[in-house]
Amino acid sequence: MEILNSEPMADIADDLDREALQKFVSGHSFIKDVSVFREIDSTNNYAKYLAKQKNTKDVLILSDQQTFGRGRASKTWISPPGKGLWFSLLLRPDKNWEKLPLLSLGAGLAVAMAIEKVLNLTPKLKWPNDVLISGRKVCGVLLESEFSFEKLNYLIIGIGINVNQDVNDFEKNLKNVAASLKMVVRRAVDRLELLTRVLQQLEIVYQQFLHSQFDSICSEWKKRVCFKENAVVSIRTNEEIITGTFENIDTYGRLVLRLGNGESKLIQSGTIINWQL
Repeated sequence: MEILNSEPMADIADDLDREALQKFVSGHSFIKDVSVFREIDSTNNYAKYLAKQKNTKDVLILSDQQTFGRGRASKTWISPPGKGLWFSLLLRPDKNWEKLPLLSLGAGLAVAMAIEKVLNLTPKLKWPNDVLISGRKVCGVLLESEFSFEKLNYLIIGIGINVNQDVNDFEKNLKNVAASLKMVVRRAVDRLELLTRVLQQLEIVYQQFLHSQFDSICSEWKKRVCFKENAVVSIRTNEEIITGTFENIDTYGRLVLRLGNGESKLIQSGTIINWQL
């Protein structure tokens, strides 16, 4: 794999530096090391590179800018310098591999809870892992993993949070669907404070996952879902568009819909394209 501009930097910005992150990491067992970049193609790509190194795990990879950031379904994630939080976590959980998709929801939940605590906002969650404020996306999550011989080689949780963009920082086709935290609170947001809180919440979620406390993750996620109980939801999957009444999410991170014929259907992957508020 080719890694572009991958020489770690001592610092990347006044509000986001390696020394401060290392100080945070030293007090938490959740992360063992930090790789910080001024610019990189993709933090997920670098995490994959690190994953090939023997015994590398529990690493935070953070960049001030991504030149080829990626979202779900191979979509581009615009990651300008000084404007957001673009980072990945390289992890190697030793159990509950069959429920890894739940961590995708859990990562979005952790970001939402951090935003609540730092900015006193009320983010909503759109299955599987988008964080919305006033209906606009402020964060996305990309979960990637590799197995061999039914054993997990690595798990990567990639997170992008729009923090300090102005409306003109978004491409024309995104201006009505995306937003930054700055646009909501009308002031610049301290990226280090937010990142620290996100990592704290991620640690809680990850420990719940490792200790099989799946219902705790699900219940907190459902408190913040962007549609009401019994809302009618339409989801585009690879094969079709499915419409049904929202019932639940299960401990595998799947959406549970009640179809018109009364059948209960589990949706493992897809994109919600319409829902009742």
